[in-house]
Amino acid sequence: MGKLSASEIQEFADCAVKSGSSAEDLLKVQALGAHGVSPQNCHRDISRWIFKNMCSPESTSIRTPVLVRDLNGEKKMMDKDIPVNLPHAWIDQLSEHGFLETVMAPEAEIRKFWSKQLWKENPQFRQDTKYWKGIDFQAEAPIPLVLHGDAAPYSETDSTMAISMRCMVSNVSVQFSQLMLVNMPKNATEDWDRTWDPIWKELSESFKKLDLRQHHLWSVPGVGFWTVKLDLLHLMDLGISCHIFANLLCDILDTLPGSSLEARLKVLNPKISQIYEDLEIPTAERFPKLLRSNLIADTGYPTLKHIKGRTVRKFSPVAVRLATEYSDESSTRSMHRKACVECLDKVYSMADEKKWVVSSTDFPVFEDAVQGTLSHDHFLAKDALKRKLLKYSITQKFHLFYHFGQQSKYLTPRCVWCYGPESYLAIVKAVTASCSRGTASYQVVGKVLQKFSLAFHLLLKGLLDFDTEKPED
Repeated sequence: MGKLSASEIQEFADCAVKSGSSAEDLLKVQALGAHGVSPQNCHRDISRWIFKNMCSPESTSIRTPVLVRDLNGEKKMMDKDIPVNLPHAWIDQLSEHGFLETVMAPEAEIRKFWSKQLWKENPQFRQDTKYWKGIDFQAEAPIPLVLHGDAAPYSETDSTMAISMRCMVSNVSVQFSQLMLVNMPKNATEDWDRTWDPIWKELSESFKKLDLRQHHLWSVPGVGFWTVKLDLLHLMDLGISCHIFANLLCDILDTLPGSSLEARLKVLNPKISQIYEDLEIPTAERFPKLLRSNLIADTGYPTLKHIKGRTVRKFSPVAVRLATEYSDESSTRSMHRKACVECLDKVYSMADEKKWVVSSTDFPVFEDAVQGTLSHDHFLAKDALKRKLLKYSITQKFHLFYHFGQQSKYLTPRCVWCYGPESYLAIVKAVTASCSRGTASYQVVGKVLQKFSLAFHLLLKGLLDFDTEKPED
């Protein structure tokens, strides 16, 4: 099958369907290229169908002159879009999917590598001592990368130049660690410099982005490390709270009668509804009836899924009631679980206070609640590991939560949380959708700005009231 073109695959699928097959995948393949009417689009369609949510990054198009043949068969240089996988996009994508250390190297190995360097003797370091001295190796572990370029023949008349990168201390095979950046046939590069200069420029800028200090935002006066703020919605509601609450619920479900998780959920759901009623929490801010798919992640660890962030936040007092009711004073594990959700609820209640800054008397209480949440969850995670249970996984957001308390010392969470911007994005989504029909993508930008400018003008003049028609979340 590797030697078949996408259009040929579509033809085979079309024959199979017409012969009586109704397999779902075959029907999808048959539909490629408008059911074969436009075979030139089969490759595009199959790429859109298959290549989704991949660990490799989406390519970036770089406009550069390449050698092509015109309608008369004559060679000429024309500007075309060349796809490139940028270095920083590789790092971002691997990190997002949790494969950064697997492909590159464990942080301990990278730190060990740097500790062995001869800083005073190596001329590579001496040629830019200011840069290397500016790196705090205690706080950062820069990935040492090797940039590789080589040409290889792929036909009797042409070869291709491949540029790739790899972590020099990686111990996995080249198939997993050599990351493709760009692959250019030599027949497309009659004028080498004209073709490659724009590509090298983008690659260089991408490598600079891997050093966060090179981001344009850092050149703004007053902007620095402490300018970046952690957001309550994404850090807690859609982060650590999802893990803590889901583990609490799964622990309780393990104690309930029933031969299956679904049967035990039928016992727990009414209990949760009753607590909601007792606490007078509005219906719109409650969990829906919980299903298995709401509690277990693809990894097998408990975490809330398909649940809106605002309902997670409002579940905190419910979690305290549940942890209290199903606690056992003779069980250390049970007491840590109860204390964990109590500390988390304390963080929520203090973060919700309408203040600009936390007072000197309140901050130690807030910081203790943050550290208490982490401490009790850490105990539960170690306990689950000892018992070989897939529970209480510690994710990156738990580490970020450690810094959340210190950030809040000078500015309360409500000053920077994203509940408002999320509602704003719902408006942006609706306006953009209304501008997109029959419009080229690059022209949508201007139309959206035009509508927002008009709406803002009408708001200032008192001629428009968004509250009369609130957008859906």
